[in-house]
Amino acid sequence: GRVRRRAAAWAGRGRGGVNERCGAGGGAWGAMVPAPLGRLAPDPRAGIQLNKPMPGPTAAGGGSGLAAGLSMGFSMVGDGLLRAALPDAPWESLLSSFGYSLGFVIVVLGRQQLFTENTLTVILPLLHHRDARTFGGVLRLWFIVFVANIVGTLIFAWVVSTGGVFPAEAREEFVALGLHSMEKGFGATVLHGIFAGWVIALMVWLL
Repeated sequence: GRVRRRAAAWAGRGRGGVNERCGAGGGAWGAMVPAPLGRLAPDPRAGIQLNKPMPGPTAAGGGSGLAAGLSMGFSMVGDGLLRAALPDAPWESLLSSFGYSLGFVIVVLGRQQLFTENTLTVILPLLHHRDARTFGGVLRLWFIVFVANIVGTLIFAWVVSTGGVFPAEAREEFVALGLHSMEKGFGATVLHGIFAGWVIALMVWLL
């Protein structure tokens, strides 16, 4: 197929190079090329890079998803603390929205498994192989990561609501954020979810 032809082209280019030993890597669609490239021309390859392999149902995958759910709680904390500290002004929501990115920054830097990050990466191998085994792996990954994310957010919400970690003013803002997110109708929520998923998938593609 196209991936094998691209790997063969890379292999031919590598044989004509000046380096005796080299590595191979790729991002997005290119992430599927290094594996067949290593099989076609294993001799000059010092190593290959496989971007975000599809994890199985292991404690590590679930633990990473749990950590991501906990980390996403800091999006609520960042936004809520800014809302509690800023004066009541028309530009308040503009500045406080920057705090919402805090959870995503932690997840990305910590390379944690977030469900919305896996809407693109795991679909690429599925579009390439198009078999039941890969489809089952996608469903398995989505189930593990989604459940772990939800459990992590529930734990974070329970700690924030029951403990004395944050002042009462901040907790009131946390509740207000949750109520505000549920005010939209079904259609508006679905539309927001589509655009949000697109932005997250674009971020993963760019990284």
